[in-house]
Amino acid sequence: MNAAIILSIQLNSDSALQWQVITHDSQHHAGNLEDFDSWLAQQKQLFSLYLLLPQDVLSFHNVEVPQAVKRNAQQLVPILVEEQLAQDIDHVKIHYTGKDVAPEQEGVNVVVCDKAWFEQLLEVVKSSKVKLQACVPESICAQAQEKPGQGNQGQVHSGAAQNTISDIVLNLPKPMAQDQIQWPTHLSMHNEQGQRFFNQLRQSRWNMVRPEKAKLGDLGWIMMGSLVAAGLYLVNLSLSG
Repeated sequence: MNAAIILSIQLNSDSALQWQVITHDSQHHAGNLEDFDSWLAQQKQLFSLYLLLPQDVLSFHNVEVPQAVKRNAQQLVPILVEEQLAQDIDHVKIHYTGKDVAPEQEGVNVVVCDKAWFEQLLEVVKSSKVKLQACVPESICAQAQEKPGQGNQGQVHSGAAQNTISDIVLNLPKPMAQDQIQWPTHLSMHNEQGQRFFNQLRQSRWNMVRPEKAKLGDLGWIMMGSLVAAGLYLVNLSLSG
């Protein structure tokens, strides 16, 4: 495919969605759910879809795994991370990234989000016009929050919430340097920088989905409204806890 969409969900913005259309150059769009649905309906081509998940709906954890059972780390992570979570383990989506922390650190990194929210998100993006390639935390993309034309994308706008989130972010486990994905200066489907960027997104160990095709759901994008509302509820719930 010669076209891609990078889609961001903005929980604390009047424009619930921001999407960047990549062909030989890039075009930035922002609007509500109806705007995006209308725009997509007018398109004649198939797009690769890349989702950037907002920091607000994710939590990152470093889980210590005893040396004797590290071979079974992936099976044990849900049990070991449960004590760090405010939700029941059956209600969360846990993505295991393997041993990708600094060599001097013990344990593995995992990213967690509400399971029902994540499953609904995947249903929402099903369309005959898009092929889902990656779903990653936007924070792994270097300079992702400073893309031209997108202002303060991904940042929390409430003053009190901003301070709380900032304090938390300082203590989150970070991917190693080789896992950071640099946002190209000129993003295009037809240059080496762009191709490398999209390959890195697909192959990232932080990619929470496997690339797949999806079928059209006529009411799919309408569901995004309740999805955004649910995301805001989860943010408020985590901050109040």
